[in-house]
Formats: sequence, C-alpha cells, structure tokens
Amino acid sequence: MKARLILPMLMCIFILGCITPPPPANGTACSIKSFDECAAAGYPIMESYPRQCRAPGCPTFASQKDRFDIDKDISCSEDSDCSLVDGSLGFGCCWAGACDAIDYSLEKWVAVSKAWYDAGKGAYCPSTSDCGPAPGCAVRPVNENFTAECVSGSCTKAPQPANADLQLGPKCCRECSMAYSESPVAVGPHGAWCGKFMTGAPLSGECEVYFKGNPSTVSRCGASPPQEEPPSANFTEDSCNGLLASGDMADKLNIIFLPSHHYSDMSVFASDAATFKDALLDFPFFGSREDKINVFFLAKTDGADGCYLAGNTTPACDIPAMRSMALACGFDRDRGDQLVVLFDNGAVQTPYARGEGEDNILFIGSSSPGIFVHEFSHSFGDLGDTYDGSWNNTIDPPYPNCASDTPGYTCADKWGSLIGTGSGAEQVGCFRNCHAENWYRPTQGGDVMRDLGKDYYDPVALAHMEQLMSAYE
Repeated sequence: MKARLILPMLMCIFILGCITPPPPANGTACSIKSFDECAAAGYPIMESYPRQCRAPGCPTFASQKDRFDIDKDISCSEDSDCSLVDGSLGFGCCWAGACDAIDYSLEKWVAVSKAWYDAGKGAYCPSTSDCGPAPGCAVRPVNENFTAECVSGSCTKAPQPANADLQLGPKCCRECSMAYSESPVAVGPHGAWCGKFMTGAPLSGECEVYFKGNPSTVSRCGASPPQEEPPSANFTEDSCNGLLASGDMADKLNIIFLPSHHYSDMSVFASDAATFKDALLDFPFFGSREDKINVFFLAKTDGADGCYLAGNTTPACDIPAMRSMALACGFDRDRGDQLVVLFDNGAVQTPYARGEGEDNILFIGSSSPGIFVHEFSHSFGDLGDTYDGSWNNTIDPPYPNCASDTPGYTCADKWGSLIGTGSGAEQVGCFRNCHAENWYRPTQGGDVMRDLGKDYYDPVALAHMEQLMSAYE
C-alpha cells in the first residue's frame, strides 16, 4: 500500500512540479506593487541607499521615501510652483495615504516643487491602471491652516492665520508691549515671550489664547518699546562692525557673521546679519543669556573665499579662507568663537544649510533665519538631529542627544541620570529613531532639533547647552 502511494507522489513532483511551482518570470504575475509591500511581506531589504527590496517573480522595488529625500527639489518662481505633500510617503505611489487624515501642521507635510513631485510620480510610480481599485474612503481634513509659498526662490510651508487671528494680532501685540513695560523681567525683548513673563498688566483672556497658538517674543511681535537705530543701519564697509556688544571677547561667546562673495551690497548683508542675530536671541535659551554673547559682522567680501554650492544645494566655503577673513573681527578658534557664513539668496539659492562643528563654522542662506537656531545648535552645540530617519547608521552616535545599543553609547550611558524626569511627551527616556532608525532620542516629543517650530531644548540637550554656556561670563 505504501509503495502504491509513494510512486504517484514522486511522479507528480518530478513530472508536474505540483508541490512548489517555480516563480514566475520577472515582472509577471507579481502581486506586490511597492517597496513597502515587499518589506511588509518579509522579503529581504538590500543594504543600499535608496533601500531596495525584491520578491521572487517581481522587479526590484526602491524605497520611494529614500528617493524623495535624496532628490528633493524646493526651487520655485511663484507660489503656484509649490505644493504640500506627505514626505513620509515618498512620491505617494498608487493609493498610499489616500485614507489618512490631512493635518498639514505635522512635520511630515513638506513644501516641494510641484513639477518635480509630478515628474517623480511619473518616473517611479506604477500607472494608475496598475494600482488596482481606489479605496472607498473619504478624505478627512484635520488641519489645513498651512500652505506652500515661494519664499526667495524656495518652496516653504507657511501658516495661514485665521481671519480672527489677523484681527487679534495687532491688538494682542499692543497688550504684550504694555505688559512688558510693566514687567520686572530681567531679559530683553528678544527673550521675553508674550504671556509667559510676570507683569503688572496681564494679558486679556483672548490674547492669552492668541499667543498660545501664535507664540511670539516682544521683539518678534513688533511691539517692543522704542529703541535706538540698529547697529546694522550705520556700518563701516571693509571693516568689522558690532551688532551686540556684551563685553570683553575673552569672556563671551563671540559670533562673527561673514558674507559669501555672492553679496554685492553690504547694506543688504548688514541687514541680513541683524535678522539672524535677532532670530538667535528670540530663542529663549539664547535670549536669556544675551549678556554672555557678542555678535559682529564683517562688511567685506573676498572673491577667493571658495564659496560654492555642493551638489547645487548645500553651501560650503574654503574654511581656512573664511578664518583668515574673520581675523579682522578678532576671531580665535581656540577660544570657541563661532563663524556664520551667509549666502545671498537674492543671488544664489541654498535650500540646505551646513554646519561644521569641529571647525566652529556654519554656512546658511540669507532667507533661512527660521532654521538658524537649529543649525547653530549643530555647529556650536554639536547636537544631532532627532527627527525620524529611514535608514540605519553603521557608526555609533557622536552627539550628546542621540544613543545606540552599543555599550558606552546607550541611553543609560549618555543621560541615565535624567531618565524619568519631565512629563508627558517631554519625559526623558529612550525612544527609537534619532535621525537613524537604530539610534535613540531622549524624548518622544522632541525639541528644536526635531521640530523647527519648538522654542526649547529637551532636558538632555538643555543640560549639554547649559554646560557649554557656563564657560562664558
């Protein structure tokens, strides 16, 4: 009986291949349509960037999120050139994200070139006819109070204030000015946040609510008490000029702004340098330590500065040449002086910034004061990015606010004494993804190194920055 059963089975396997059919030819009879589906099905992911995944009988799928991050284009000429897209979905192939709620306030929604994004969908995504039926779900708007605007040639996500906010703004700024004039607060208008300092003239209830949704300092609000003409209005060309003088350079954090050779008008550079100085002092940590900071700018360009755009996007210069220029302002690298090189975005577009912590230097476009504190925290503070990355790093994190599983680099090793402090999303712990998926960050919610809209450091970054600033008087 057993022999009779075995023979037909062997014949079936040998002749018909009935147990496991061979995989279909590449590109045919493949039910998987994307990298995410391939990865979710458990097929191996290649160690490449962009990451790739291949299933039997299917083409190789590259991560659209990685392609999106690598090639991202934000250039524009007018607002209609820009679009808000969910960057976490890459080029949004097929029906990806079709049923997700729309909340433009989330950091995953970014402004990009509409033409570039549409071209990417055409190049990397299957045709709609190959995507199967559309899901039967309704789009759920949660927060659409943001738009994509073209600012100085770069697509930028910008808030759309409600009409009520437009009407309340001037009124609440006047209240903030009055509150500041009646306050014993010991910081200047750059570091005084409306609704957050003690005062004998408190804000009205509606303005307290307004500033919770529209945080502003007295200075940024435009309601600061009358001040003298800013130093940048009167300056000496070909010389070093002061923007903030707090004392002897030997005792202070000295920040020196230098122009790239793209600037043709030093008055424009002087104004840009003052804007960046204000952006730094608007950040509470630095605004409350204004008396420890000197700020200078050198109103002189050098055609031999070696400044260029790496990959047509990232600003960079000849560092020794910039140090030599900065000597006119008393630059001393060993003392910890910091250099900030501004690129004139009226002449050249720089969608990215670049900080060199070991060299005490930062390169940034003139239209990007909103990211200055974040980038300065790289070059001065050696802090790492804590936003989510979609890759694994092969080294251990050199930054004080990122950890790994390697002994000596773990969360317990780096910030063990702070674990459990704080509350809610700001409680210190060990949370996966600190720019790399296999690194860890200190808090779930993050700080300015994760979200540019936040005006504080998490407890781990704060302790590190406080230690750095303690060296200055």
